Amino acid sequence: MAITINSPRPGIFNGYHVALLDSDEINAFATSGGHIFITRGLINAAKTEDALAGVIAHEVAHIQLKHGVKAIRSSRITQALLVTGTAATGAVSGMDVNQLTEVFNESVGEIVQTLVNSGYSQTQEFEADNTAMALMASAGYNPSGLIDMLKSLSSIQTAGAGFGKTHPTPARRITNAERTVQKHNVTDNSASRSVRFTTAIR
Repeated sequence: MAITINSPRPGIFNGYHVALLDSDEINAFATSGGHIFITRGLINAAKTEDALAGVIAHEVAHIQLKHGVKAIRSSRITQALLVTGTAATGAVSGMDVNQLTEVFNESVGEIVQTLVNSGYSQTQEFEADNTAMALMASAGYNPSGLIDMLKSLSSIQTAGAGFGKTHPTPARRITNAERTVQKHNVTDNSASRSVRFTTAIR
C-alpha cells in the first residue's frame, strides 16, 4: 500500500487490508489487526484520489497509533493482540493458531461494534488526522486532500449518523488539520491522478 510504504510501520503482522462495504452510509473504520473498511457512500463522496487517500491514511493512522488497542479493553482481545505482537518473532506462547484465530474472530466483532457505536475519542481522531497528513505527504499525496474530503463531508453529513456518529464534526477536524497541513511542503501533483481516479470510480 502506497500510503504505508514510507511510514514508521510499513508492514504489520497480517498486513493491511482494505475492504469496500456496499452501503450508502458515509463511514470508514479500521480494526487494530489492519483491516480497513470503507463504505461505497464514502467513496462516492470523494472528489479526488487525494481525498480518498486522506480517508485511508486516517484509518491507517488509527492502526499505526494503536488506537484500537486503547479503545478496546477486553482481556481476551488484549491477550490476542499481545500474542500476535510476539508472533512475528516466533514467541507465540500458550496458544496455537486455531485458538488464536478463534480469539480474533470473536474480538473483531467486538472491535467493530465498539468503534461503530462509540468511535475513538476526539483526541484520537485529531491525532489520526495529523498523522494521516504526514503519511500522505510521505507517499506523494497532497495532505490538503484530507481537508478537501472533510469539506465534502461537511456539506453532506447528517448529525448522529455515519461519520457524524463516530467522528468529531468536519468543521472541528478542518480547523485542526489546517493547523498541521502547513508543516508538509509537498508539490501539488494531484491533477496527474485525475484521469486514473475518474476511471477507477466509474
